[in-house]
Amino acid sequence: MALNLAVDQEAIVKNVTRQNEQPATGLTPPGMGDYQTLKVMTYEPNKARQLLAEAGYPNGKGFLKFNILTNTSEAHRTIAEVIQQM
Repeated sequence: MALNLAVDQEAIVKNVTRQNEQPATGLTPPGMGDYQTLKVMTYEPNKARQLLAEAGYPNGKGFLKFNILTNTSEAHRTIAEVIQQM
């Protein structure tokens, strides 16, 4: 949950992809027929920090490293780098 809260999807859409997309806020992205996307993923960095601290990783200290897997698209690599910085 903390990782989802730490990713600013609005900023990615506005500043990286620049295709006027709607950020996904649930597991099913916008535009999937008549399905109304749930708004369960939001950008809340302070809440993300709080959850990490509660889990024993204050300021992310001691948090395990992990890989972000993408395809070979340059755009996807750029998005992954932006997420890494967040």
